[in-house]
Amino acid sequence: MRKRLRRRAIRISSASGLADATWSAVFTDDEEIRRLNRQFRSVDSPTDVLSFCMQEGPPEYVPPGLLGDVVISTQRAARQAPGGDLEAELVRLLVHGLCHLRGFQHGTAKARAAMAAEEQRLLDGVPGSLRSPLGSLRSPFEG
Repeated sequence: MRKRLRRRAIRISSASGLADATWSAVFTDDEEIRRLNRQFRSVDSPTDVLSFCMQEGPPEYVPPGLLGDVVISTQRAARQAPGGDLEAELVRLLVHGLCHLRGFQHGTAKARAAMAAEEQRLLDGVPGSLRSPLGSLRSPFEG
């Protein structure tokens, strides 16, 4: 699965116009992502995905093309994977995290619609039956 996820991440980056950009994906557990969520968002609970965008810092300290990190809880992803398809859920979360690294947000209905459309565009370029998690009436990323 690791090799397939890597190939899909490369395809997603390319479809985003970021073939030369650098970003990382970190797969962890609920305990670690809860710690990160508490430290960086002041939310003391686990979540499925966090994005740490390097472009938010002072530009003189950020090398061109360095986007940041996407951190995913594989435990949470496994619990919420539609039909138990963990790999498809991990791809969805990679796409969601990458969209955040590119500046997309989902705080308003308009922003959510734009992000969902971009997620779906990227997922359409990845083999398999995948849907944007923001395309449903209630997103797992809300709240």
